[in-house]
Amino acid sequence: MTESSLPQPETETAHASAAPKPTGRVLPYVVLIALLACAIYSVVAILIDGEPGFGRALDSVLAVAVFTGLIWIDTLIARRRPKWFAAVSYCGSVYLLAFWVSNIWAEDIGGHLILGFAHPATLIIVRLTLLHVDLIRVMVRKGSGPLSVFIGALTGVAASATAILLTLSLHVWGAPLLELEPYSRVWAATAMLAAFGTIALLITGVLTGARVTRTAAPEPATLMWPRLHDGTPVPATPSGAPDFSALPPNAVLAWPRYLDGTPVPARATGGRHLSPPTTSERDSE
Repeated sequence: MTESSLPQPETETAHASAAPKPTGRVLPYVVLIALLACAIYSVVAILIDGEPGFGRALDSVLAVAVFTGLIWIDTLIARRRPKWFAAVSYCGSVYLLAFWVSNIWAEDIGGHLILGFAHPATLIIVRLTLLHVDLIRVMVRKGSGPLSVFIGALTGVAASATAILLTLSLHVWGAPLLELEPYSRVWAATAMLAAFGTIALLITGVLTGARVTRTAAPEPATLMWPRLHDGTPVPATPSGAPDFSALPPNAVLAWPRYLDGTPVPARATGGRHLSPPTTSERDSE
């Protein structure tokens, strides 16, 4: 391979990584559509609401401001994460905005108690779930085989479903959901599935790490000091390296051996003995 051909693979790789992917083109439109839908919903709600809407309008502006900060954070995180994680992170922020705006303009709103508990609680739950999914991604990457990928995907879906079911019960319209026994059972089942999946990934990572440690390649064996065919050691230079230049032209080296006496395997070309390198070969080295 010539030097002129070396930059070509890097250039192709750079063009491939710089090319926009479908996910990167769709996500900004999803965020803008969600923001526009929440704005229209707020405007319509404040026009048809019979009660004074200044406080709710201020809460909506605050929700949009927090949403903007979350999108900025998601954009920074997406630079060091896979595309699918960036999509999940953006969807989580969009879900929070839709939750907050619909909760603010609900007819039976419970005053500012929502901003004091429900909205911070949903923010903490969703962001902790994203952190959990990121940890699952790291554990799957350190694992091996399709089993780790399957367990990781199942655990991530279960963790996301748990967060959605829990936050829906904090909504004004979803408060009665916790009183339903099937809803509570499903929420508990998804939470247990996410917990057991995380533990399974941790155990898989520990076992995989132990197996890799046991099967690690041994260190390269050390060769014996080179000798001539008659057993005479090769002279040494002042630096302690073999001095092949001090050998006579007709000298023949013995076959190299490891410290335990095992001969070094021969190449495909074979050969019974090794000859000392010529002057041109030593100069080229």
